[in-house]
Amino acid sequence: MLYFKENCTLKIKLPLTQPTSKVRVKQRTNILEAGIPIAARQRNFTPDLYLEWQIAYDTEDKSKSVQQILYTRHKINDGSNKQKSTFELTDLLWEAIACGLLPKEKINELRTFGSSIKSEEYLENNIQPRMERNGTYKKHKLEFIVCYKKSPILLYQYKNTLIELFVDSKQKAVGNQIMLFFDLPVTELEEWNNLQNRPAYTKEEVTWTINKKNSEVLVYLAKCFMIGSQQHNQDLLSICKAIQKKLEEK
Repeated sequence: MLYFKENCTLKIKLPLTQPTSKVRVKQRTNILEAGIPIAARQRNFTPDLYLEWQIAYDTEDKSKSVQQILYTRHKINDGSNKQKSTFELTDLLWEAIACGLLPKEKINELRTFGSSIKSEEYLENNIQPRMERNGTYKKHKLEFIVCYKKSPILLYQYKNTLIELFVDSKQKAVGNQIMLFFDLPVTELEEWNNLQNRPAYTKEEVTWTINKKNSEVLVYLAKCFMIGSQQHNQDLLSICKAIQKKLEEK
């Protein structure tokens, strides 16, 4: 993710044609439908498309961080410590406060919010994936039991955007994991008028603008991470503390 400041707004550049990136183009007609991935270079852009961004809040690679605000991440499951840096969401959060799009008090608000969450309130402990049996399937004298795994998705709507919290079983450990996706309608993009009714160009990027009217979404993204799991909450509390320290030094 790249961004730049312009007239006290933040301009974020997002890719349209990198299927291996954390940004995908999807289609749905209402928020209760599952989004269907589409090939951005093979069909015209219409208002029912959106960008699904698996936004992150930290990184081990300091060179990827714009602000490079460091914090020590304590991993709850094994007790290890690792130095990480702000990234994407937390870089944008810092920048929004530094340029006046959000008041400094929002960091205190996040710290208070995170500190108030009780261990039994995290989504990872309360929302469970489940298996449902649905008949049998027979082929070549082999009979299989057909089961469907249902993984819950929690939706939080903020204005025209949507935050998705996907709950699934951990692949290499016991328990559940929370994955967060930020859904941004293509109609919210700066290039929408030029983009509609045509496919994307090779390596095309688009711009999403954060201004005073929509900057609060950064706070809600952080809060959704925090209520999602104890690890996310602990991480973001540490990052907020580091951001607050840098703001006081500024």
